[in-house]
Amino acid sequence: MLIAINLIQPYIDKPLTAPWVQHALTHSGFVVEHIHNTGSTQVLDVEVTSNRPDCQSHIGIARELAVLSGGTLQIPPAGIAPAATRPQVTDALTIDLAADDRCPYYSATVIKNVKVAPSPDWLAGAVESLGLRSVNNVVDVTNYVLMLTGQPLHAFDRDRLHPGPVVIRTAADGETMRLINGQVVRLSAQDLLIADASQPLALAGIMGGLESEITPATTHVLLESAQFEPTGIARTSRRLNIASDSSRRFERGIDPAMVIYARQLAAQMIADLGGGIIETEIDRGTLNKVRHEIQLRLERFNRLVGVSIDLDAAMNILRGLEFAPRHHGSHITCTTPSFRFDISREVDLIEELVRIWGYENVPAHQTVAHVMPPPDDVLDARRAARRLLAGAGWFETVSFTFVDPPEAELFLPSDAKILKVQDAVRKANNVLRPSLLPGLLATVRHNQNMGEKHARLFEIAAVFSQSNATTKPVEAQRLAMTGTDVSDVTGAVDLLIAGIAAGCKLEIVPMTAPGFAPGASGKVLVHHPVGHSAPVEIGTVGQLGSRVIEHYDLRHKLAAAELDWPALASLFTPIKRAEALPRFPAVRRDLSIIVAEAVRWSDIQKLLQQTAGGSWLEEVQFVGVYRGKPIEADKKSVTMELVFRDVKGSLESAQVDADMQRIITALETGVGGELRR
Repeated sequence: MLIAINLIQPYIDKPLTAPWVQHALTHSGFVVEHIHNTGSTQVLDVEVTSNRPDCQSHIGIARELAVLSGGTLQIPPAGIAPAATRPQVTDALTIDLAADDRCPYYSATVIKNVKVAPSPDWLAGAVESLGLRSVNNVVDVTNYVLMLTGQPLHAFDRDRLHPGPVVIRTAADGETMRLINGQVVRLSAQDLLIADASQPLALAGIMGGLESEITPATTHVLLESAQFEPTGIARTSRRLNIASDSSRRFERGIDPAMVIYARQLAAQMIADLGGGIIETEIDRGTLNKVRHEIQLRLERFNRLVGVSIDLDAAMNILRGLEFAPRHHGSHITCTTPSFRFDISREVDLIEELVRIWGYENVPAHQTVAHVMPPPDDVLDARRAARRLLAGAGWFETVSFTFVDPPEAELFLPSDAKILKVQDAVRKANNVLRPSLLPGLLATVRHNQNMGEKHARLFEIAAVFSQSNATTKPVEAQRLAMTGTDVSDVTGAVDLLIAGIAAGCKLEIVPMTAPGFAPGASGKVLVHHPVGHSAPVEIGTVGQLGSRVIEHYDLRHKLAAAELDWPALASLFTPIKRAEALPRFPAVRRDLSIIVAEAVRWSDIQKLLQQTAGGSWLEEVQFVGVYRGKPIEADKKSVTMELVFRDVKGSLESAQVDADMQRIITALETGVGGELRR
């Protein structure tokens, strides 16, 4: 925001210089980025944070500088003549506040016999120094007063309004209007308008309409000043992508005390500069002035800040910030002024004291005491799992804990029952989920309907179950994921186990679980390194059944996994072991063998692991399966890639050929394999 030194000075009884103002504001929370010399004055570019709308005006900045300098803020009266001394009212202006929830207060003044002309040099120079374009004496006054007080105003050509009241209403769906910038906007029922009996006059709080703008032919001016509900202004501004100096202030909140003052000040200036007569003042509604009583304890200040502040210093600062402080011993009672919406707690007042008193008065210690919590392996395991899956292209979701009964039944074990809430109000989604998959699949369906066909999703959260033999439900933590096919999901599970449980190996044993397709799913076993205990069962992985696909109206087959998270987390290895990078290149050979349909990839893996002893075989990677001619109907061709390496030197073809022959022989005798040629 641009602040002109010569516009602030009249409000403070202490002389100001631009360098001092820059230093004072920057050290109290308002960074001054630049100082511009405009010829007539020095202008500061001040960064005002969104929680301080009171400082989006020269009076607001002057209030801060008055406290910082030890001076006094001086706001002169608006100067408008008493109503009894004005000419008799002849304008039949009425206001219809039809949307008082969106506009709690609306006021207007009519200035008659105004001569619209170019602004005098002092006014045009002041407006232009603040980054605005000088238009004419009426429009420039509204902009000038806006920058002084922070209260947006708008001037209408009174003669271009149709007979009848000025109406503050919401728009009709599809209603259109042309703004003063020439843009035609299509409105919705959520947009607030200032209108007459026939047409919209302004997009409330944002921009005026072209049909009622001030022109050189204007003689009678209708000046408005109002209080609008901030959320509605912000919503309309963002939806239409229209922002203005007015909207930026209304959506953050304006000072109710300035609504009438700004209108009266602007009306008198328009009358003085344009030779007009203030004839009519009218208002409707009530200004919302939210104020709080807050207790401030100086001992609380001392504990939080680490240093004591003198009672008199605290009282002077709070008095200068207009908090009307009253003290009872070391306790101070404050009443928040109408312009400080951001102050509601004791700690807010403490922050205000430190900010004005000076951060430099708070001593900096060379050491900071901080208690380091012990490592939490469960939390570290969760972070590692999220990092691994996100790195592999999976997206984490958070789904609702309750599901519909048909969804729960799809994944309910045969020995369990549905956990239904006893709440008559909750008619749908009234069952605690027995699985994370319903929530994931609902999200997959939403992504599918939005055009994302292959959403990879995962979630770590609680599920609930109760067996038919027990009376108490059980809560358990699970990790579930969905993917495009079984190999996709199995690969992610393998990656997860390799990243969390160093040295452990994955094995899939055929098994059918609720919701999964028979013959295309299995239980997940994790084998510890050699010499450890028996394998640990941690969950299920496989292709989802046709009932599930149909229930969620999915257009493609889908695979999923659901794992016992505590069992997986218990395998977590916090400290990873590093190995040196290989010095010599690997030799890769593809191998395809024909085996019976009943032979599983895990059978081939186990056999190759047993055969690997004494050979150069380093790794076996699954490539794919082929069924069809010329392979017999009850058989399949399994293709794999074998990786050979000698850590001491480069392998020769003869060495690899010998290993290949030994592997082929082992496959022929171990699983009845036949080399596919």
